[in-house]
Amino acid sequence: MSQITIDVPDVAIGADGDSLNLTADVKMAAAVRFYMTGRLSLYQAAQMVGITKIEFRQRMGEYGGSEFTQTHEELKQELVGV
Repeated sequence: MSQITIDVPDVAIGADGDSLNLTADVKMAAAVRFYMTGRLSLYQAAQMVGITKIEFRQRMGEYGGSEFTQTHEELKQELVGV
């Protein structure tokens, strides 16, 4: 996997200085966006943030995503288990 570095205003980190939560939020938001635009599969997006596909689906709504973006072929593969 590749890594990127971004500059974030201190105010985004919060008063407690917990940059780990910010990192997790940014990774999840990016993974949702990549999934929604078709750049990553559901599995790849979940793998990017280190959670299962089920957990990723459950959390997508918190980041403005929807689980109803799969193509017919992706749904078929998931049902068949390929």
